Amino acid sequence: MALTRILNNQVTDASGANAYLGINAAAKLQNYSITSGKIANNLTYGSNLTITGNLDVQGATTTIDTYNVVIEDPLLLLAKDQTGAPSLDIGFIGERGDETNIAFVWDESSGEFVTAFTSTTNSNTTITISSYANFHTFDATVGGNLDVTGTADFTGDVSFGNISATGYINADGNITGGNIVSNADVTTVTLHTTGNALIGGNLTVQGNLTYINIDDLRVEDPVILLGTGPNGAPLTTDDGMDRGLYMEYYTTGTGNAFVGWQNSSGNMIIANDVDFASNNVITVNSYGTLEAGNAYVETVVASGIINSASEILGATLHSAGVANVIGTLQVGSNTVTTGAAIAVNTNDSILIPVGNTLQRPGTPATGMIRFNTTTDQLEFYDADSWTSAGSVFTIVVSDQFVGDDSTTDFTLSEDSTTAGTIVAINGIVQIPTIAYAVSGNVLSFTEAPAPSDVIDARILTTTQTVTALQNATGTAVLEAATTASFNITGNLVPTGNATANIGSPTNQFQYVFAQATSAQYADLAEIYAGDAAIEPGTVVEFGGTAEVRLCDTSASTRIAGVVSTNPSYLMNSNGGKENPIAVALTGRVPTKVVGPVAKGDMMIAAGAGRAQACSAPTLGTVIGKALEDFDGTEGVIEVVVGRL
Repeated sequence: MALTRILNNQVTDASGANAYLGINAAAKLQNYSITSGKIANNLTYGSNLTITGNLDVQGATTTIDTYNVVIEDPLLLLAKDQTGAPSLDIGFIGERGDETNIAFVWDESSGEFVTAFTSTTNSNTTITISSYANFHTFDATVGGNLDVTGTADFTGDVSFGNISATGYINADGNITGGNIVSNADVTTVTLHTTGNALIGGNLTVQGNLTYINIDDLRVEDPVILLGTGPNGAPLTTDDGMDRGLYMEYYTTGTGNAFVGWQNSSGNMIIANDVDFASNNVITVNSYGTLEAGNAYVETVVASGIINSASEILGATLHSAGVANVIGTLQVGSNTVTTGAAIAVNTNDSILIPVGNTLQRPGTPATGMIRFNTTTDQLEFYDADSWTSAGSVFTIVVSDQFVGDDSTTDFTLSEDSTTAGTIVAINGIVQIPTIAYAVSGNVLSFTEAPAPSDVIDARILTTTQTVTALQNATGTAVLEAATTASFNITGNLVPTGNATANIGSPTNQFQYVFAQATSAQYADLAEIYAGDAAIEPGTVVEFGGTAEVRLCDTSASTRIAGVVSTNPSYLMNSNGGKENPIAVALTGRVPTKVVGPVAKGDMMIAAGAGRAQACSAPTLGTVIGKALEDFDGTEGVIEVVVGRL
């Protein structure tokens, strides 16, 4: 029911025993007929109330117990009639039941709008902030500073003067401002700052390009990691992208340079002219120049010039141009080599230029060195010509034929040329190209030599390698000066097994100095004179007409040993004896025996040049110990002589 009119005589000041009864109106009040003096205390009305004029409430508290308050006015004026210096906090407080109240107010003490938790009630004119609450908005434009004690999380774009946050700053859109200070992470699509950006955590920019419009960029971190996976995760596949610094410069026009990793070549490169594609791949138009003091690298590849004011230390250096090193080019280690322009401190090899004769430098200089594949030789330039390094030998091969008045072509023993073959007929040297010519291994005469003409062809070959020395009788001599020697760096190996000797009985080496020797046979023997020829394996004793004889006495105390079959080392071999007998002094020797014999038995003379087993021999009778069992009557077994 709308309250529209109360008649004047229907409004009274009637009261009950203990309280005012208020307005008791049975009919409508007239318009504009109620004054403030007529309604002294509370007014309770149970229906809708429409006030077409102004509502002026001058009490301390206005309480509206409704679910929703709808205000048509576009502006609400709070703290009306406040005069002098401002002292009131202005805003809204919301009760949250058992939880701390929430407030969105102007905090006069700090001069800022705050969203905060507070225990302040409606009876206060200032609030007490328990802690700050989160603030969520779509777009935010901050003309001054933005200070965030906790975290700043923006779904859209944010623009401000300065921002300071003790927590992280996260924006799905763009962040634009002056100074940016964060003690935690910063994540954004685009970050624009005209002042300083101080980020204590991580800065994550999710756009395609990051622009830093300053004069001087300084990074305290010692390592910058480029080209990781999303959010810094390690790469798991080859993305085909290059990584490095792409720089623009201006000379006569805009240029682009690049320093970094080129994925297609797998090399670190320096280029002064590149094109940059949207897929983060550069195309090199020309490479640049590296100028440095000391350069420590494993591999250097350069198509231009390498300049170093000091040293280049590395494993591999590739230069298609010129490498200028004022100091020392050191390869293999950092060992300083005084007086050396190039120090190769390795134990493997150095690869010099390789090419054929036609590929020699067009303008050679003294001291150049290369390997010539045409001559298969190392060569150097000695002021006026290329000369093969090392000693050069001329080998002469002789072929002889007999003419028959019809044959003009003769087969040589090896290929040659006309200039490399000297031909004589009956001792008269023939004129090359006129009388004869040589092609491959064929000697061709312009006229067939007469019957019985002796044709002598001498093939001349120049070489630096001697593969064999021989003559017709097989007695080639390798001779050095008295004070000289032949140095053999490899092995001295005969062409066949056990077919050659070192020295001879009449021409012996004086001394042999060796660290160790190895032999096929087993015993050490010495030459003694025998009174007759005695076959190997026979037991001999001292006596007879010479030095030793066949032992014909059982248990002889004059025992000398056993005649060696194949001694490993023979002493006194050139003693000049009439019947030289090689007597084994120690080692294993085939020996004639009579049985039975058990392995390990001590052996003594049995007579007739044989040995027998004895369990208790007397001093001076022992020949050695048996290496085999023998149950027969007579035979040959191995005995270790010299073992008592």
